[in-house]
Amino acid sequence: MNALSALGNTRPPAAKEDRVELPGSSFPAPPGSVSRKAANPAEPLTVSLILKSPKPLPDAAGPFKQMSAEEHKQYEASPAQIEQVRRFAKTNGLSVASVDAETRTVKLQGTVADCDKAFGVKLNQMQAGGKSFRGYQGTASLPRSLASQVEGVFGLSDRAAVRPRAVMAPKGFGGSGYMAPEVGQLYNFPKGVDGTGQTIGIIEFGGGYNQADLKRYFDKAGLPVPKITSVGIDGVDNKPNVDNDVDGEVALDIEVAGSVAPGANVVVYFAPDTEQGFIDAINTAAHDKVNNPKTLSISWGSPEDSKNDPPPSGWSDAGRTAVDQACKDAANLGVNIFVASGDDGSADGTHDGKPHADMPASSPSVVAVGGTRLDSDGAGHKTGEVAWGDGSWGGASGGGISKDFPVPDFQKDLKLTGRGTPDVAGNAAPETGYDVIWDGSEQSIGGTSASAPLWAGLTALLGQGVGQPLGYLNPFYYQHPEAFNDITEGNNGAYKAGPGWDAVTGMGSPDGGKMLAALKAQAPKQS
Repeated sequence: MNALSALGNTRPPAAKEDRVELPGSSFPAPPGSVSRKAANPAEPLTVSLILKSPKPLPDAAGPFKQMSAEEHKQYEASPAQIEQVRRFAKTNGLSVASVDAETRTVKLQGTVADCDKAFGVKLNQMQAGGKSFRGYQGTASLPRSLASQVEGVFGLSDRAAVRPRAVMAPKGFGGSGYMAPEVGQLYNFPKGVDGTGQTIGIIEFGGGYNQADLKRYFDKAGLPVPKITSVGIDGVDNKPNVDNDVDGEVALDIEVAGSVAPGANVVVYFAPDTEQGFIDAINTAAHDKVNNPKTLSISWGSPEDSKNDPPPSGWSDAGRTAVDQACKDAANLGVNIFVASGDDGSADGTHDGKPHADMPASSPSVVAVGGTRLDSDGAGHKTGEVAWGDGSWGGASGGGISKDFPVPDFQKDLKLTGRGTPDVAGNAAPETGYDVIWDGSEQSIGGTSASAPLWAGLTALLGQGVGQPLGYLNPFYYQHPEAFNDITEGNNGAYKAGPGWDAVTGMGSPDGGKMLAALKAQAPKQS
């Protein structure tokens, strides 16, 4: 071949596709963080691309109305979107690990070096708050044609997203709190139902439970141990006896929900404490066709704005959006997610002197659960209830006004500037906490970590009592103030409890009997 013909057969290199920054994907390093070194370029990573719904997801319709699987298909990732991701992966040396059109999730695998190049970042090993994590500064980028289809990319950073919302009683106090069924009695939980036929999902980000601890607890409560199933997500599963505090959270959630509704099945979903893990956990539980939970409890969270969050946990803008979309999917499918509103009052653990709402409690598609102090005479009679607010053992009910999410329809009459939290409340003060057994010890625990599974257990009782799927319940709560004990005393810092809804205790604590009666009256007649 002569030089001229060789020149004629040489094609010019393909133009490099224009790249754009992916909105919301910047993940600023937390205050005081230190970049130790570049991440190992050969380290394998699995990264999630969450695709945008082909059409906007609607707000959940409310009680007794839920999307069918067939109706949900119009909001699933399209074949064209998925093919775009496949082409991007091939071009950038990544492999497609899995595709889930239902949750709009495509997982890609490659090395740190591959991901640095593919997403336009430089991954580093960082340290903040005594914790090491992989992170990056700046904003991830994608080809322009793909970026418009992507909600977010998750898994590049493994920075913690949330922390547990439990408050331990002081050492030496021991297990002298309420047993959860006692709290249910004080709140007039429905009699003659035990949650049979219902499934409660509990989402955890680490820790684990021991069967021997659960047997000891349920024996003390005079109840059989419910059927408990563990579901592992992204390589994390039930792993007790590693982190005692997190094990306490896991035990609290299972023992409260399970003893309030001992006939219900309990499924515990374990996932990594990262944005990717949080999104995967909600999607796994909400779309779980094997266990089919219609009630979820989440006792974890952190302030909406990661820049104000004490290290090392926090949210990116894209992370908040993707979690909210996953929660909206769940609500549309008739899954009620009860989320702890926080244990650090209106400041939510921040130090800028301003109030902050906690996330994911601030998502309009979940039921945010605040805290009260519930006193009784020890003989099954309630003697008083006030907002939980910085008692002798510290802590206060989380609550506030979201700066990221608009006022939902069910709060439109409250004259708020953003989504208000909490929606409801329940006993949470550690001084009137819950007896919990974990890792061989017995201790009293409080916090909105306790009131969230309490509400999940109550909802299982209500589901059995009504005898049909309940659908998303938040609109129902605001329509039926008579089903609540209105809390009018106490504060959480910036906000005071008062008549009707407030940003400390929401609509109030439940009157289970009245709530069941109101649901039965509203339920569609079955032929």
